[in-house]
Amino acid sequence: MAVNNEIGVIQPMEEIGKICKELNVSFHTDAAQALGKIPIDVDKWNAAKDKGGAPNEWGWQERGIRSGTVPTPLVVGMGAACELAKKEMDYDDKRIRALQERLLNGVRAKLDGVVVNGSVERRYAGNLNLSFAYVEGVDEDMAHTSIRFGIGRFTTEEEIDRAIELTVQQVEKLREMSPLYEMVKEGIDIKQIQWAQH
Repeated sequence: MAVNNEIGVIQPMEEIGKICKELNVSFHTDAAQALGKIPIDVDKWNAAKDKGGAPNEWGWQERGIRSGTVPTPLVVGMGAACELAKKEMDYDDKRIRALQERLLNGVRAKLDGVVVNGSVERRYAGNLNLSFAYVEGVDEDMAHTSIRFGIGRFTTEEEIDRAIELTVQQVEKLREMSPLYEMVKEGIDIKQIQWAQH
């Protein structure tokens, strides 16, 4: 997966492709979340391409291409969309990155215990996945405290500000119900507690 759809991490595609090529292993990737968001170069990635031999279920009668009629309007539309996305990619990236920073900084300014899931450096800015400590509990429960924010070309600053407001409101409400958060506020290190089994 070139860009992880849950946490937004961008995988090191060239490095993975290089290792696969050195070991003579075919490298296939899911680049759906990457398309139009990061540069894609299947040659640099050493990603596998059809060399004339297609898997059996594709049908030899179609010269190694999936059998069926190719929907020309969809192909043309996809090409036009890719061309536009490539042209706008740098602008979109800068704008979306600024909105992501606004969202993250806005939430962190009002809440403690906010964790960015995945790499901070190697990520697509339009996918921000956060966990909030002390909503449900200890480390292994952090997955239950996560939320994924999607930021795109049409996202506005007003929507980001509203997302901050609603997120802070809900996390504060959940923390009010959490005995763990009360303990942490009182200075108790909850990682040192020996919890009894029921």
